[in-house]
Amino acid sequence: MKQEMGQHIKSSILIASLLLSVLLIQSTSLSGDPQKTSITKSEITPSEVEKLKQKVGVYMEDKNYNQLINGHGTGLRPPTNEQWNQLPEKTQIVRKIVSTQSVPSSLDLSTTQWFPPIGNQGTEGSCVAWAVGYYTKTFQEAKEHNWDLSGALWEGGYSGHPSAEYQNHIISPDFIYHLINFGTDGGSYFDQAINLVCSIGASSWEKMPYNMNDHTSWPSEEAWREASFYRGASSGYEYMFVETDADVQSLKAWLAAENLAVIAVDANQYSHLTYNDVWTLDNYWFPNVNHANTIVGYDDNLAYYENGQIRYGAFKVANSWGVGSWENVPDGFYWISYATMKLWIGFCMFYHDRIGYEPEILASFRINHEKRAECQITVGVGNESSPLQTKNFDDYISGGSHPFPSNNIVFDVTEFMDSVPSALSQSFFLKVYDGESSTTGTVVSFAVNSQQAFDAPTNTVNGRAVYVHVAMAYTLSIASIGNAVIEAAENTVYFIIPDPSRMARTVAAYDSVASSIIYGMSRNNQIQSFDSNALYVSQGADRGKLLLSNKTVILFGGWCPNWCVNYLQKNNATPIAFVAQTEDGQQHFKFLDTNTSVAKVDILRSSVDFEHEDYFVIMTLKDENDNRVFIFYGFDWKGTWCAGIYFKTMYQSISSYINPYYIFHWVDANGDGIPQTNEVTQV
Repeated sequence: MKQEMGQHIKSSILIASLLLSVLLIQSTSLSGDPQKTSITKSEITPSEVEKLKQKVGVYMEDKNYNQLINGHGTGLRPPTNEQWNQLPEKTQIVRKIVSTQSVPSSLDLSTTQWFPPIGNQGTEGSCVAWAVGYYTKTFQEAKEHNWDLSGALWEGGYSGHPSAEYQNHIISPDFIYHLINFGTDGGSYFDQAINLVCSIGASSWEKMPYNMNDHTSWPSEEAWREASFYRGASSGYEYMFVETDADVQSLKAWLAAENLAVIAVDANQYSHLTYNDVWTLDNYWFPNVNHANTIVGYDDNLAYYENGQIRYGAFKVANSWGVGSWENVPDGFYWISYATMKLWIGFCMFYHDRIGYEPEILASFRINHEKRAECQITVGVGNESSPLQTKNFDDYISGGSHPFPSNNIVFDVTEFMDSVPSALSQSFFLKVYDGESSTTGTVVSFAVNSQQAFDAPTNTVNGRAVYVHVAMAYTLSIASIGNAVIEAAENTVYFIIPDPSRMARTVAAYDSVASSIIYGMSRNNQIQSFDSNALYVSQGADRGKLLLSNKTVILFGGWCPNWCVNYLQKNNATPIAFVAQTEDGQQHFKFLDTNTSVAKVDILRSSVDFEHEDYFVIMTLKDENDNRVFIFYGFDWKGTWCAGIYFKTMYQSISSYINPYYIFHWVDANGDGIPQTNEVTQV
């Protein structure tokens, strides 16, 4: 039976204090810029690992950690002994957090525009995914992108959902939970969820809606791809003990810097909450933790009765059981007194957002196999026997004895960017080791940034690994044009431009003018040709396909005038694609990243006077015949012309252009209609 604070407290002074406290809670708001903090960390010691183990427990095989309490799921599953022993290799302890500004006496991050509505996990044991994903990751991304969730509501009660119009900005708990629960509804632990978010990412509710009755389905290709944009920082997760007054101050400083923290609690003790939903030393004791929640704020002025005295100060916590019978104040939140936090909760965990992140290398694969847990999957770059870098898919995923989905799985390996320049003439590879049961499957496809494996499909083999490979298509950087083109030996580079005889506009000749600028910089004579030359370019059904192999090719003109560029773009070989789209009755010109489908440039056609403004791209790739290809073009002809002009300026520091593409914006500052290098800025 819930304790009633009024039965124990007779003092009118205390009642007045409580009323004042309620007013303070209601009026609390976050003001000013985020607090700046200094964080002190160190290695976790064996004794500290043991202390955490005593608080959380050790995983017991065959135990279901989704304990239902009055129809509500929990799901905090402790690590195994092996996982506890590995903890010092995977994380650090935060010793102290100090704010460089004054920390306010009360703070409530749940009142900001970045916090989602209180949700309800229903019967599914997904509490960790709600704390780490739905609340914390949503808050991080909303803060980073300035999404306004203040109008979002929870609709439908027990088995409900956030307002439909906000679901694209709220993280899906099921994206996280379904990938780490071993294919059963038996719960999960913090490190699994945070590692997944930091290494894979998390998709929106829109791309993977929550369903408490489904705990095994894996995300769609669209959800996998979106998740890559919403990753946590590579530093991963961190523990912080909260056992002293100084620790309480550190946690308050963390919250005041506009961050959330996750904790482990005993959900059986919600029934002990005071009338205004506070856990104190009088009603929360000797917990058997089974549930994950999220700390969203604190109030030094919150009054309650504890150990026979009036005490002040508590942390505000968000639960994932909706608004209802589990609490006394129907708002989905409760409070933990500072003393209870120190004695019985004892620690919290948090992780950092990866600010401004956009994936650059996405691997995708599709596997047909009835038991996904039997397949150990690794993506690597370089030679498979001595790779430059690898990333193990199953380090973060626990699939259980269920089939792989029929869609592609997208795996962010942007970590390989440092290795890619060294991997020229090498490959990406997908390694699939099949467990030694009688079940086998097929590696149907493998691709990296839309470049398909040349040796898929292939069947898996029990007890050993099979490999499929993608020839490096994006290993070149613009910087390589120096040796590949400007310094190249005579007649080893092919300059291919659109045939002007089929052009309706005389200004199409500027493709040739721009090409001539680069040609004029070359140390030696090279080969010049039109895209209508059947010796070098197919004129058949695959028109535009280069008939060369292992050559260096320069292409001027975009997908419309240049048949070669058109062919490469249609086959998703170009890192940037030009797209003209009509939206709401107006035409947009876009430069899209082929890998991520993100618009790097998106303009209204009617808003730009192309006589005095344009955008252009300079990019490089390797095609299917292992040709090194460099492409220069703009939205319109002056952009292409400007690409040739500006390249002379780029070449002065060409070694710094290490990426496979660069996009630039020309604005005619002096109004003469002629591109000048000082009128160009990089996008």
